[in-house]
Amino acid sequence: MRFLDVLAICAAAGCHASPAPGADRPTCANVAAHVETLLPEGEDHGAHRHEVRAVLAARCTEDRWASDVLACMLDERDLHAGHHCQDQLTAEQRSAFTRDVAAIDAPLVPPKLAAHDLMPAECEAYGDAIKAAMTCDKIPIEAREALTAAFERFSATWPGLPPETRKQLAVACQAGADAVRQTITVCGSP
Repeated sequence: MRFLDVLAICAAAGCHASPAPGADRPTCANVAAHVETLLPEGEDHGAHRHEVRAVLAARCTEDRWASDVLACMLDERDLHAGHHCQDQLTAEQRSAFTRDVAAIDAPLVPPKLAAHDLMPAECEAYGDAIKAAMTCDKIPIEAREALTAAFERFSATWPGLPPETRKQLAVACQAGADAVRQTITVCGSP
């Protein structure tokens, strides 16, 4: 869910007007620091917060995000304010940001499940295929986000499943992995 929270901060359509002439222009560093404050706190989130801050600052600077986008992000007060600032980025900027955040985000398969080997290997392969899809710029960002959201909803049900039902997951996960692999062939991935 961390990935989606980060995207929620930066998501939106038509945000705010440009700063008044002469007003201080927002900087990538200021926006990154502000976004970091909106992310979950705590011992297990600290490193993730810093990584997101670094990625946001780097993408913003490198991709030259518009000052209107920066102003929109600085105006965010919580993760789900709905300003849709990310929609103001170009498709290339949004794709690069999404790809880089996905690369640092926690594994899609819940760690405690993978660590205890409770899920079939096909489900790990499904998660790996989703991760590969997130790095493919040839697939529209909306489609990549939908794939990730569907997998997260699907995998969220796994912890409560009885052992006999988990075995049946192999078939569903294999089908999901095959479908995603077929989709990412446009990226040159097997």
